[in-house]
Amino acid sequence: MPADQYLPTRDDRNWKAVSVPSNWYLQGEDLSGTVWYRHTFKVDPQLQGKVAQLVFAGVDYTADVWLNGQYLGFHEGYFEPFSFLVSDQLKFQENNVLVVKVDSPYEEPGRVWSLHKRLIKGVFTHHDARPGGAWSLKGQAQNTGGIWGPVSLKVSDQVAIDAVKVTPQIKLETHEGRADLSLSLTYTGAVPKDFDLSLTLEPHNFSGAPSPPVRQKKTLNPGVNQFTFKLTQREAQLWWTWEHGAPNLYKLTTEIFEANQRLDCTETVFGFRTIELEPGSQTWRLNGKRIFLRGTNYISSQWLSEMSPSKYAQDLDLMKRANINAIRVHAHIEAETFYRLCDQAGIVVWQDFPLQWGYTDDPGFAVEAIRQAKGMVNLLYNHPSIITWSLHNEPPWDAPWMKLMYADYNPEQNRKLDDTLFANLRAIDPSRHLARFGQAYPASLDYRVRRTGSAKFSFPA
Repeated sequence: MPADQYLPTRDDRNWKAVSVPSNWYLQGEDLSGTVWYRHTFKVDPQLQGKVAQLVFAGVDYTADVWLNGQYLGFHEGYFEPFSFLVSDQLKFQENNVLVVKVDSPYEEPGRVWSLHKRLIKGVFTHHDARPGGAWSLKGQAQNTGGIWGPVSLKVSDQVAIDAVKVTPQIKLETHEGRADLSLSLTYTGAVPKDFDLSLTLEPHNFSGAPSPPVRQKKTLNPGVNQFTFKLTQREAQLWWTWEHGAPNLYKLTTEIFEANQRLDCTETVFGFRTIELEPGSQTWRLNGKRIFLRGTNYISSQWLSEMSPSKYAQDLDLMKRANINAIRVHAHIEAETFYRLCDQAGIVVWQDFPLQWGYTDDPGFAVEAIRQAKGMVNLLYNHPSIITWSLHNEPPWDAPWMKLMYADYNPEQNRKLDDTLFANLRAIDPSRHLARFGQAYPASLDYRVRRTGSAKFSFPA
């Protein structure tokens, strides 16, 4: 391809028109490697002078991005949203040209795939249930590359709220309806200024009155800012799995004002709950109450762009009808809609990081794996349904059966990688269980049935 395809002057009239969001395989492109995307759009001139961010919800696997011929940056990782500040690159009197170079490579069988992989894609490049299977040379067939999540332009007035992390803190022995919240707020500002920060907490999926807004004066510096503070909720309703109670959720509205003019606003949904795994056992306690996890592994689709809220909801409904209260998202990360629906359904989630079997022990790979693993935790942090982070499915150092399949098997492979991941993630979310590795069926999510008589099962048509 010519090197000028990111320039606005490039003639792309003979390029194929495709839908976004979508995985390119679903658009009729059965290939691995690089695909270029171009899109022309206009921006309302009234938005000039505001804070504008170009937001990508999901690109598989790497992305280089240009706007109007100016290079914005690079991102690696299929599941993590990312954004670029584009206030200075936008044009308001003429067309804007967005260009994205997406690369979802084919990893060479034998030398790289499938024991020394470099792509953090888990089951999307290597799994016995995906197209091509786990052992065949076709095991990477039907590539999952593409801009699979929505692309949007977020516009705020002088300041943009980037992230709100909510950590409920409940002392069960002295609970009596009271719960504390530890909040971390990250936002981007254009110019120095003082402003008012307003926080309002209210029930999200049950009846109740909102708490009075809490307002604080803050000083904004240009660039990225971060604040931490605490709130208290009296008579807090706890989040439960569906068979033990109601999955009560709260909504935190965060607003930034200057002289009573709202500059930006965001809503964060979360739940008050505690979760613990008793040391040295498989006993789980939710809000201090022992619960028995009845679980299943889950991979919704090879192509995340085809999953809709209704499809996820149908899957979760079928699981509840099968008496399931726990899901292991196996060696991948779903679209965030899935976790929101698990919150609402009262189903707990054992969340894997997308490491599946063997990867290179190159130090540079470990650095990228740590970055993406932290991205996973930050992305999904506020979902009460998630109870466990699991870092690596069947790593070589814990899978001696691999010596029967790989001539160059090393029983110490990836041990240092997993130790490093574990050490880096322990501190950023002490509220959940963290597992260095997981087998295909964690003991805590496994169950057995003994037939004692006749049984009838029915399934929807």
